Amino acid sequence: AVVSTQSTNPQLKSFGGKAKDFSPRARFRGLMGYEMPFDRHDWIIDRCGKEVRYVIDYYDGDMQPGTHKFANLDVRPAFDSLDAVWDRMKVAWYRWMYAPSPEQQMREMMARDLQQQDKQ
Repeated sequence: AVVSTQSTNPQLKSFGGKAKDFSPRARFRGLMGYEMPFDRHDWIIDRCGKEVRYVIDYYDGDMQPGTHKFANLDVRPAFDSLDAVWDRMKVAWYRWMYAPSPEQQMREMMARDLQQQDKQ
């Protein structure tokens, strides 16, 4: 679940790299002209006895020297259960209803950049 009241201590049960086994979402994005991820992992999380699989696609990000930020991650539950489908629908709804507008995101990013420049 996106917000679980049942599990206070989720545990990583297993993970595996699948660098060239692109997820359906990554393949679709590739067909739309976007870059392909350079890596993919599937993580299985144990949430109090319930296993939830997550797909993580790694995309090249903007290099920011000294910050160790080099990748953008696309993390989501795998489409392998009705609970996962429901979770993804909830996240899409929350993003649509409550996410900041692109203009607001740009203003926040510019403000962060100015703060970093002031520190230097």
